Amino acid sequence: MRIQRSVYRISAINNNRIHVNMQKASIRLEVLKIGGSLFRYSREIIQFLKRFSYENALNIVVVPGGGPFASFVRKIAFENDVSDDAAHWMAVLAMHQYAFFFTDSFTDSFTDSAGTDSSRQHKSTDDSKDSTERKVFVERVDEIHAAKKGISVFLPFQLLREDDRLEHSWNVTSDTIAAFVAMRLGAKRLVKLTDVDGIYDRQRVVMRRISADEIIRRRLFGCVDEALPGFLKENNMRCIIVSGKHPERVADVLLGRRTICTEITPL
Repeated sequence: MRIQRSVYRISAINNNRIHVNMQKASIRLEVLKIGGSLFRYSREIIQFLKRFSYENALNIVVVPGGGPFASFVRKIAFENDVSDDAAHWMAVLAMHQYAFFFTDSFTDSFTDSAGTDSSRQHKSTDDSKDSTERKVFVERVDEIHAAKKGISVFLPFQLLREDDRLEHSWNVTSDTIAAFVAMRLGAKRLVKLTDVDGIYDRQRVVMRRISADEIIRRRLFGCVDEALPGFLKENNMRCIIVSGKHPERVADVLLGRRTICTEITPL
């Protein structure tokens, strides 16, 4: 299904339906993963999330998938007998490459990792009062906890080197890494944006809810990696699978409204 570019303009969604009165809303942390299957839409998605975070008083942390960069790592690892350890770290760095790709579309009010803001001179007085300047890329948990509303992209290599508890195998991909980042940030759920509506049953109907144990028992790993259900169960976390091709569904998930998606529960 081809997404229309205009659909990711916030004006294309009913602003009255998704906008929250920021005078009454407190800043809330949400951790999202942009899956590699959304590669061709990822720049529009990140722009949508950027606007949405400011308009709805959310502190959004995006963890990148691996996309074609991780697929290339997997290919050369298998073809050249690369060790699991080396392939693991190569694939983690592939997530960084995806992040640099989709943030290339950032054009306003964002500081880079060096703390500079090339468009600062274009910000109006009203904009500067209403937004909190923050880095695009972050690598430490304390950088997120100190942030207010807005969006940051978490580059996981440094955190994983310091806390190397995840298995080094292809059972652990960016799904489990994103859940790990969410756990370290104190979030109790991960929202995974992908190119499908959710997890389907045998009749090709999207399941609204399924337990981690059920996914393991039925081996429903088409939408998540093999390590994720066990990680969610162990850490009492949830994961919402929602189509990133539909911004209104992403908005509904972030605002706690019923929509087409699948919730993976720890029990």
